[in-house]
Amino acid sequence: MKLFIFIMVMLLPYKLFATSVIVSGDDYQNEGWIQWRLSAESYFYSPSTLIMPLTHDVLTVSQSSEYYYAIAHGYYNAMEPSWGETLYSEDLNKQQFWFAFFGHCDGLCSTAPRTFADSAVHSVGYCEMNSEYCYDCWNNAVWFQEVLFNELFINGMSPQESFDAAMDQYPQCSGCIRYHHNPIPENEEVITPVENVVVNTIIPMLILNGEN
Repeated sequence: MKLFIFIMVMLLPYKLFATSVIVSGDDYQNEGWIQWRLSAESYFYSPSTLIMPLTHDVLTVSQSSEYYYAIAHGYYNAMEPSWGETLYSEDLNKQQFWFAFFGHCDGLCSTAPRTFADSAVHSVGYCEMNSEYCYDCWNNAVWFQEVLFNELFINGMSPQESFDAAMDQYPQCSGCIRYHHNPIPENEEVITPVENVVVNTIIPMLILNGEN
């Protein structure tokens, strides 16, 4: 009976357990990128959406999230979730997220240690998006992420494959939207939030119920 319950839990859709945080930042004291936020909400797993939040709220919610999306003013080491608030890349843990999208103008211009890229295993983000060179890309940025997220969350492609598929359709975004892989060392065992939920909560509950 216990073996049967364990197998059934492992066969449940990953989406059932995965959680995400979506941060929609401030643009002159108004939510600036509603279309971007709505696009992300339609794809990300069980999203907790924070609109122009306090930095503390972003850090609190993101602690238990494997997926992260942010659209806001910012750089590769700091972003503005709301007026007068700043979230620094050093506030996040190394490889805290499995996948992250850093939609700051310069969110992925650097992938050095202690930047935002360092907080995710797989990340996609902007670089110099406010430059004249990226003007055409910015006009297609929502559609780029639509392709990216559809391939990643709906069709089950890898982050790299999803990024490549989006870039194939929107080549004008070359250099303006980037992908980075920050692999976990082979000798480092990482227990993800999803695994914690399954191992520590769901399986014991099902086993207990099965014994009653």
